[in-house]
Amino acid sequence: MDSVVTARVPVEIKKQATEVLASIGATQTQLINAAYEYVLEYKALPEKSVMRTIQHKALPLDRVQTLRAILDRTTFSVSEEYWQDKSYEDLIAEGKIADYEALT
Repeated sequence: MDSVVTARVPVEIKKQATEVLASIGATQTQLINAAYEYVLEYKALPEKSVMRTIQHKALPLDRVQTLRAILDRTTFSVSEEYWQDKSYEDLIAEGKIADYEALT
């Protein structure tokens, strides 16, 4: 289940960032999720120097589109009930077993 996040952002920053996100094939939702994942991993907010480093390592748009196409082909959806009492690792293991069994 997903949650909605509400935040106040200066209009001009939002406008410019939305344009950049569109140019790299990303959405505002992906940006927010990436920020939350960063905070979870590093237990801190990104510093401007870190963000510059990340910016220099950004993939070109054609590579992003290729990666997105690969992920679309290798990702599968599951029902809400499927997530109950299972870890991410459990779900991946079950998916791999199912794929392997389908090959035999």
